[in-house]
Amino acid sequence: EHLPVDMALDMAGEDIKQMENSIAAGSLNEIEKKHIKNVIKDCGYNKTRAAQILGISRLTLREKMKKYNITDKPMP
Repeated sequence: EHLPVDMALDMAGEDIKQMENSIAAGSLNEIEKKHIKNVIKDCGYNKTRAAQILGISRLTLREKMKKYNITDKPMP
């Protein structure tokens, strides 16, 4: 029927922690996406150079571009 109060509070606390982690992850993803977009733009859309600056492989850069739906050409 009903959980003991202390158990219910513990579970609610876990739900809040999960929400905070989800928000933080979303924020980190947005930061990463913006950073990658800025570096690519600053490199004149040279993905090899952008990957070097970001400290990742060109393959990893392509995967992140796909994940964040980042195009490899400037928008008109």
